[in-house]
Amino acid sequence: MKQSKENSYQEIIYVHDTLLKLRHIAQTNQYPMLAYFIEMAWVEASDVLRTQFGPSTRN
Repeated sequence: MKQSKENSYQEIIYVHDTLLKLRHIAQTNQYPMLAYFIEMAWVEASDVLRTQFGPSTRN
């Protein structure tokens, strides 16, 4: 069953925001490579938001 667009939007926003928190935790605990990979996932989530849901001022 296909999710509604609003539900998908809310879920990707959650992923986007959670990745920022995880990156902060990795940086704080001095795991630079982990922080880098989490940031790359955050960039990908930002791209999904932009391409599938339009431009956003959240980034």
